[in-house]
Amino acid sequence: MPAWLYRLSSAPLNRTAHISNRYSGYATITHPFHSLQGKRLKILSTKKQSKHDVFSLHAEGIGTVAVLRDWTDRADPSPYLDWLKRAPILSVEHLFTLSELLNDLDKFSGS
Repeated sequence: MPAWLYRLSSAPLNRTAHISNRYSGYATITHPFHSLQGKRLKILSTKKQSKHDVFSLHAEGIGTVAVLRDWTDRADPSPYLDWLKRAPILSVEHLFTLSELLNDLDKFSGS
């Protein structure tokens, strides 16, 4: 095998692969700073790039636009969403009481 062919065949490739019809239909861009935020666009195809799904979307009058899936309504739900919805363990009144208790303990241990 010629040396140049060996170098080509052994070089690591950064490939992008189409994902078979996993996502179809439409996606709404939800990223707050994207110029097409709020627009509902047709999903033409999906690619995987650096562990992220990237949609090719059709924007009327613009053409094809590449957008991360995470920037659309098709993103996975945030793992923090449930955590933020939980009721707080301590109310403000409890925190004030805890603060007073700590102050009292500090005074007691200082004497």
